[in-house]
Parts: sequence; structure tokens; C-alpha cells
Amino acid sequence: MLSRTSNLNVVAKAFFPASRNYLFNPRDEAMHRLNTWNFSTKDQKLVLSLLDEWYTGRTLNIVLEEWEKVGIAFLRNQNEYIKILCYNVEGWGTRAAEAIDLVYKVQASICIFTEVEELWNTCRLPYFNTFYQKGTNKNGGVCIAVGKHLKATRIEVNIPNTIIIDITGLSEPVRIIGIYWPTSQQRDLDEIQPHWAETNRLVPPEQSGFRPKCLLPTRVLSIYQEVKNSMAANIPTFALYVDYQKAYDRVWHAALLCKLERMGMPFNLLKMTCSWLKDRKVYVEYGEITSKIFNINIGLPQGSSLSPYLFIVFHADLTNYPGAHSCHLFADDLCVLIKPPIMKSLDSMIEYLEKEGTRVCNQFFLYSKKWKQPLNVSKTVVQLFHTQVKRPVVSVTINGNKIELVKEFKYLGFTWTDKLSLKPTVDKTIGNIQRSL
Repeated sequence: MLSRTSNLNVVAKAFFPASRNYLFNPRDEAMHRLNTWNFSTKDQKLVLSLLDEWYTGRTLNIVLEEWEKVGIAFLRNQNEYIKILCYNVEGWGTRAAEAIDLVYKVQASICIFTEVEELWNTCRLPYFNTFYQKGTNKNGGVCIAVGKHLKATRIEVNIPNTIIIDITGLSEPVRIIGIYWPTSQQRDLDEIQPHWAETNRLVPPEQSGFRPKCLLPTRVLSIYQEVKNSMAANIPTFALYVDYQKAYDRVWHAALLCKLERMGMPFNLLKMTCSWLKDRKVYVEYGEITSKIFNINIGLPQGSSLSPYLFIVFHADLTNYPGAHSCHLFADDLCVLIKPPIMKSLDSMIEYLEKEGTRVCNQFFLYSKKWKQPLNVSKTVVQLFHTQVKRPVVSVTINGNKIELVKEFKYLGFTWTDKLSLKPTVDKTIGNIQRSL
């Protein structure tokens, strides 16, 4: 049975992205914003009348209610399991009949066959579309057979013993990656990471760390251009640089597994990740003294190719906390840019930046407290980009502690001043060149 509800607040969320917690309904949120931005009483009354008309008149809400009155349709259950068969054939030429019998016995819709060798095409599965990728030698090779009732599209990759297929036409798209990985062969998982991680949108676009085609200078350039555009309009920009305490070493295992489960990670893969993290033991050496071995439930293993990606997935929801403000991430280096609405006086814009900056800082503090990823408050600083002759001063606090306002800051290897000058970076580069000559 399908039920339809006309919850207009869900539709209206897109119009009010600044409030991620949605403590107000859209009408109250709009009036709160207008009051924050110092709109005149006349303008507030005009907007209030429009909102009243929207919620009380014959608009989307009324249309949805009339649609509900048509009735509730009873439909058959649309949930159908897709059976996937993974089988190491070890020679399709001699074991094709055995493999085909197994397919029909388990009633599989998708089949992944490894070590099919070069004779994979001698005997085809009826009513299946077959895709093949050769291996590093004649004994390798991978085939994926997809039932013709499913729409399959091959993703071209030039990786031996690896084939990628997209299945569409279901309730949601499915990507199948077939890999033959013999124990004697070394594989680099970074080759296929773009095909399983990026397409699932596990990582927000604001995150540039440990991702293909996401260079550090590109992230720096995007921040530089955004601030430059604001300064061209004579609008000050508030920059918040957040520093975490030993970010990798403080990832809480239970919280990581909780987030992965919420993201929809398959149960078997979740169990594998849990097994990979649990029962880790450490000891401490201080000179000639060694401590007892003890268990730990925090921290990601250093040197593992999986650790960086788990870290950025763990903090994938971090970009939700600044609200509508611009957020830039490179691994654990976080920068938030806050721009005020256009106002007549600089003092009004500075006042807005102080209030909004403090609110955003406290949001990050609550996040770090909830997920046990402590902030380094002493190294968290703010910077105000401006075009004024006299340097404006902003006072921002985090959990009651005042944050230092700096004139220049080094972010991702580039040092810039509050006038957006890169002279410190240029001078340092020239000095390094001169010392090397």
C-alpha cells in the first residue's frame, strides 16, 4: 500500500538551506532571516503576506491534498531480490556446462565468472548478455553475464582482469565490478576507486583530499577566486580555519561503523570493515621502557590505502554544518568562507560576520563533541579579507573561547594576507630557490 503525504516543509527546505537543523518551519525561518538581515518592517510585512498566501491559498499544498482524496492504490510488492552468482570457473572451455547448470540452479540474474581463459566465447549463456575482459595471461580473464531482462551498460576501463557494468532500470542504479585477483598478483585499488567511490557520492564535492583529479592547487585557487570576487564588490569575507587534534588517530571506530551503516554500506562489507578495525593492540615505548599491550578503539592504521578514504567518508557530513556558507576541505584541513549580505555600512556587515562566525564555530564544536573528533582550539584561527585602509576587527568565540584573528595564514602550503596578497608565498619560494643555488 502506498501512502502519500503533503508535507510542504520538505519541499520548502531547498529555499532555506542556511538552517540545517530545521528548528523552525519555513515561514518562521524566513522571518527570522529577514530580521537577522535588518530588513525594514514594511518589507517584512510584505514577505509575511506572501507566505500567508502561499500556505493558505490554492497552491501546492491544496493541490497535494486534492490528489490524496483521489484514493489510495493497492499495488503488488515491488521488492525483488537480484541474485548474483560469483564463480571461479578455472577454464570455460572444459567447465562451461557445469557453470551454466549452476546459473539456472540458483536462478541468478547476474553472474561473475573468473579465470574463464580465452575460450570464454565458445559456449554462451542463453538469455544473457555477456561482457568479457582479458587477463594478464591466457589463464585469466573475467566475464559478467547479465540477464536480458536487465539493462546493462559497460564502463570502459583498461585494467586487466577487471570489468565494470552499470545496471539501470531498477529502483536505483547498481554498479557491478568483477575482479580476478590471484594471490601472486599485486593490485592497486586506486585504479578502480573512481568507479566505486565517486559514483556512489560518498564524498562531498567540497572534499578534495585523496581523490583523483582533485589537486591541492585547484582547491587553493577556488578559495582565492571566491574571496577575490567578494573583495571586488567591496564585501569583506570571513575565513575560518579549523584544526583537528591528530585527526587520523582520533577516529572513533564505533562512530565510523555507525556512519557507514547509515550510508547504506552492504552488511558483508560492513562486517569486513569491522573485522579490519577490531582487536587492534598497541604499546608505548619511551626510551628503554615499554608499556603493556592494550586494546584501542580509535584511530585508523597508518600506511593503509583504505585509511584515508575511510577518514574522508567519516567526515562526509561535516560540510552540512556551516549551512549555506562556502566550505572547503582537503583531507582534515577545513576552511569555511562566510560572506555577509549587502548592507549600507561596514559595521553592520562586521556585526553579521561576528554573529554568524560564532554560530558556525559552535556548530563545529558540537560536531566534534558528538563524534569524538576533538578540535584544537588553540590552532583554530580566523582571518578577515577586506579592502579597507584600517584593518577591521572581528571577535568570534568557540565554546566561550575567543579565536585568534590573524593577518596572514598558511593554508595548504600557500600563505596569503588579509588583503589577499600572496607576497609571503612568493618571497619564501624565491628564498628557497636562492638557497638551493
